[in-house]
Amino acid sequence: MNTPFRGIDKLNEVYFIGIGGIGMSAIARFFHAGGVKVSGYDKTPTVLTK
Repeated sequence: MNTPFRGIDKLNEVYFIGIGGIGMSAIARFFHAGGVKVSGYDKTPTVLTK
């Protein structure tokens, strides 16, 4: 992953709490685009959590 953030390229997997929100889902998409496996939980299902 080509990013200015140190250490992100060493991540294999991330898990987010509240992943259905617009902000957290954007961060999840950022990691996913960089090849990191993304999973998470949100108490309310949305189109963003599919």
